[in-house]
Amino acid sequence: MLSVRVEADQLAAKRARAQGSGTGQEQLAALVKKRYCKGADSAARFVPQSSPKSIGMKLARTVLAAALSLAYFPASANVLVHVRIATQRMTVSVSGAPVHTWPVSTGRKGYRTPTGSYRVQRMERTYRSRKYKLPMPYSLFYRGGYAIHATYDTATLGRPASHGCVHLSPSNAQRLYRMVQKHGGARIIVAR
Repeated sequence: MLSVRVEADQLAAKRARAQGSGTGQEQLAALVKKRYCKGADSAARFVPQSSPKSIGMKLARTVLAAALSLAYFPASANVLVHVRIATQRMTVSVSGAPVHTWPVSTGRKGYRTPTGSYRVQRMERTYRSRKYKLPMPYSLFYRGGYAIHATYDTATLGRPASHGCVHLSPSNAQRLYRMVQKHGGARIIVAR
């Protein structure tokens, strides 16, 4: 964008020279100072000025970059994580075919695991709960502070034992984390 403006300024300086209104260098210096420098003196800092057109171009480039990045990653609908609170089981499907079924722990008495359909909002390889001061390795956050993550208390898997998150064994959480990472996301369904 900057080089296009400089070329336009050079063209304007050539036109001014052809019309006989000062040298081309003087015209170019005046145009550059007017357009790119803030302040009255010649030692003013170089500060590019944004116009509505350049802001629109930045927005268009940002949208294009986002579209291309989405095209680069495979569709996240390929991975489906279905958590059943009643059975304390998780089924993981890839492209519609079940590939894993694992025991989980959901919210114990006094704590609920929210039900519904979600997408993975963010992934954290190592994380520590600020609220409960507990480790949450291989976290897949799907609703605010609620996540699917590993627990080192594997004896509690298969029954409600968490503060609302969905707990998995460390090896299964790592496997799920890598699968979601590979496919660019996942749909998570938590049902009673």
